Amino acid sequence: MYTTKTTVNDMQLARRILSPMVRETNRIPICFSVDGHLWRGVPGEFAPSVETRFLDSRIVERIVQGTIPGTGLAIRVTCREYQDYPTVEWTAFLQNQGAEDSPLIEDLCGMDSQLPGEHPIVTVSNGDTCEESLYLETHVDLEQVKNFCQQPEGGRASDSAWPYSRVMCGGFGYVLSIGWPGQWESRYTLEEGGFRFRAKQQDTCFFLRPGETVRTPRMTIMVHDGSEERCINLWRRWMLDHVVPRPCGSVVKPVVSISDGWLEHAESSEEQQIASMERFRKRGIQAENWWIDAGWYTCKRRPNQKNTWDRTGILEADSERYPRGLRPVADKAAENGLKLLVWFEPERIALEFVESHLYPEDYVLRLKDTSALDTMKRVGFGKGLVENVGLLNLGKPECCDWLIETIDRKIKEFGIGVYRQDFNFPPLLWWRQNDEENRRGMLENLYIQGYLRFWDELLLRNPGLWINSVSSGGRRSDLETLSRSVSLHESDFAHGNHPILQAILANTFMWQPYCGSFATSWDDDDGEYLPWYGALPHNSFDNYMAHCAMAPAVLVFAETLGLDNYRDGDDSAIQSYQTFRKLWKRAAPIMLRGDFYLLALSDRTNRCFHAIQFHDEDTGSGFIEVIRNARCPEESILLHPRQMDPEADYVFESPEFGKHREAKGSELLENGFSVSLAQRSGEIWFYRKADVGTQGNTD
Repeated sequence: MYTTKTTVNDMQLARRILSPMVRETNRIPICFSVDGHLWRGVPGEFAPSVETRFLDSRIVERIVQGTIPGTGLAIRVTCREYQDYPTVEWTAFLQNQGAEDSPLIEDLCGMDSQLPGEHPIVTVSNGDTCEESLYLETHVDLEQVKNFCQQPEGGRASDSAWPYSRVMCGGFGYVLSIGWPGQWESRYTLEEGGFRFRAKQQDTCFFLRPGETVRTPRMTIMVHDGSEERCINLWRRWMLDHVVPRPCGSVVKPVVSISDGWLEHAESSEEQQIASMERFRKRGIQAENWWIDAGWYTCKRRPNQKNTWDRTGILEADSERYPRGLRPVADKAAENGLKLLVWFEPERIALEFVESHLYPEDYVLRLKDTSALDTMKRVGFGKGLVENVGLLNLGKPECCDWLIETIDRKIKEFGIGVYRQDFNFPPLLWWRQNDEENRRGMLENLYIQGYLRFWDELLLRNPGLWINSVSSGGRRSDLETLSRSVSLHESDFAHGNHPILQAILANTFMWQPYCGSFATSWDDDDGEYLPWYGALPHNSFDNYMAHCAMAPAVLVFAETLGLDNYRDGDDSAIQSYQTFRKLWKRAAPIMLRGDFYLLALSDRTNRCFHAIQFHDEDTGSGFIEVIRNARCPEESILLHPRQMDPEADYVFESPEFGKHREAKGSELLENGFSVSLAQRSGEIWFYRKADVGTQGNTD
C-alpha cells in the first residue's frame, strides 16, 4: 500500500526541481526571439519586478514584469506555485506598449527546459482521432528514440494528439500539460542527465501593433515520487482540487442527462419535448439534465427540404417548432427538477449568413484556398461540415464582444443551465490562410485569447452556469478549456461500440476525474458492431449498456427506454435504468473523487473482459466494475485489486445481483478476486472494510 496524496518527498522534489522555475526570474523556462535576439526567461536586462501574493492558503502567485530594451515590448509572466501539490505553472504575455509596430517576435515558447532524470520514458496518447485507434497510449523510451515530437491536427488541442504526458525517470516522474486550445507542438529530447522538454504554439513569427498582446500556452508541471500508477492518481487529485469547475463554490456533481431527439434535434419541437418530459415523469425516471442538441434553431436550407442541423449561424429558436423560444422547455424541466442543456456551435458560420448580412464580413474568416481541404486527414465529420463555411473571428474584440452579448442573452432568455458548445471545425487553415505578412500565428493567438475571454465572461455573468465543451467529440480538451468546462463525452466515434468505449473511458479516467459517456448500443445479435447508430437489435437500455457507460456523467436516450416518438416506454428497459440509477448514485461520487486503477484493459474487441477499480484511500472502500464482452470465451476473470490492507477484513457486495462476499486483505493480495459473468453483461462489486458502514446513496 502507498498513499496517493501529496507527501513530503513529493514536495521536496518540487522545491528542488520546479521552484527555481517560478522563483528566479531568469530561470522561468520561456524563450523567444525579438529582432533576431534570443531571450530566455526574464533576464536582468528587462529590469524585472516581482509581486508575490497568496491567492489562498494553497497557491502562491508571482507576477513577473519587465520591458525588453529598445522594442516597446513589455513582458508579464504569471507564475503559480502550489503549496498542497508538487506542481507549478506559468503563462507569459508580451504587449506592445509603444506607439509603433514592434520588431519581429519569433518562436514564442511556453517552455524550453531540461528536466533531470535517468532513463526517461514518455507516455503520450493520440487523443480523439475518430478512428478505432483513438485514445491509444504510446510509451516512448527516449534512450532509444532520442527525439520525439507531437502536435494535433487542424488546430484543435486533442485532435490526434494529447496535450498531456507522463515521463517516468526510474523512481520518480513528471506530468507535463500544455494549456493551449489551438495548434501546439511539443518536443522531448534526450540530454545528458535528463531530457529537454519544449512546448509552444506551433508557428509564431509576428510583429505586434500598438496595444496588442500575445501569450504563451499555460504550462503546468507536476513532479512526483513513486510509480506511474501513483502519478495518475496524484494528478487526478490535483485536477479535482484546482481545475475541475466549481459553480457557486462547489465542485461539479455527477449527472445523468436525458435526451429525446437522439443526437440531433432538427425535428424536435416545444410540444414534443414537453410531452416527452411528462412521459418520463409518469414513469418515475429521474435525472439531472434535459438535453437539447443540435437543430433547435432555424436550419432548413430550402422550404421543401428537411432541417439539417449542420447549417449553423442562426442563434434563434426555430419559430415554427419553438414559437416561444426554449423557455417553456426550460420551465417544464425545472418543474421536474432538471436543468436545461442546450447545444450551440457559434464558431462555425455558414457563409450564406455572411452574404445575407446576418454577420458583418469582417467578423468571419473565409478559406481562401479550398483545395487545401483535400490534404487534411480529418475535418470534423468530413468535408461537408467545412465547405462553404467561415470561422467566427473571436480574435477581433468587437466580434468577441458581440458573441458574449448574444450568447449571454440567449442563456438568460432560454433559461439554460448547461451551455454546450461544439466545434466541428479544424480552424488551423482558416487562421493561417488569413494571417498577414509577418504575422504568422497572430490570428490563432488572438483567437485563443478571445475564446477564453468569451467563456470567462459567460461564467461571470451567469452564476451557477455549467459549460460543456465538445469538439466533434473530444478534440479540444486542453487544461485551459477544462478549467472552464466539463466534458460529457469523449468522442463521437464509439458511443455504442462497447469494447472501444471501455478503452476510451479507461484512458480518460487517467487524466480527467470528470468525464462522460453516452448509453447506447451498436451491436447486432452476433455481437458485431455497426459503424454508427440506427435501428439496432440491442438499443434498449440493459445491464450491459449501463455498465459500459458508467461514468460521472451519462447521457440516456429516450429511444433506449421506449419513450421516444410518443411511446409509453419499455418496461424491461425502464427497470434496467432504475437499477442503473441506484448503482450510479453510489458509484459516480467515488469515480469522481476516488483513485483509479485499471485491472484489465479492453483490447477493443468483443472477445475480452474489462475491469476497473475506484478506491477511496480515506475509508479503504470503493468498487470494482467488471464487464464481459459479447463474445468473450472465458467465463471468469481473476483480478488483483489495488490498495488492499493486508490486516483488514473486507465486505464485498453486488447489489444488482444480491451477492455478498467477505475476504481478508492478505487473501485478496495473495489469491486475487475472481468474478464470473455471462457474456454481454457487467457487474459492480462495492467493497468496504468490515468496520466501516455501507457507502453511498442507494435512493
